[in-house]
Amino acid sequence: MKKSEFSTDNKKFTLGDLLKDKGFTSNEAEITNHSDQSVDDTIDYNAKIRVIYQKKGRGNNPVTIINGLELSSDDIKLLAKELKQKLAVGGSIENGEIILQGDQVEKTINVLKSLGYRNVKKG
Repeated sequence: MKKSEFSTDNKKFTLGDLLKDKGFTSNEAEITNHSDQSVDDTIDYNAKIRVIYQKKGRGNNPVTIINGLELSSDDIKLLAKELKQKLAVGGSIENGEIILQGDQVEKTINVLKSLGYRNVKKG
């Protein structure tokens, strides 16, 4: 960005010079790192995660249930959101389990493994 120059009586100055003359000072913005604890530090990637296909008790509609997640409720919400976006399906969270609409077992296992979870199994 080009500095605008002003002139009066053959004297050139910038807007910054005018502000300094009026008593304004330039405080450099302080950059602070507000990340408390990285989410990756709190996730157990070796947890026994099971991906289950189920129709029973759901009006004969197929769902994929992911259980065994040892995550906080906030982390489960983030994981559910990411899975729903990557798989392009609807879903919800009930009792610490992620429930995805449709038969998404194989795709879910692949996505979870790509996210770093190691012990993901069907059933």
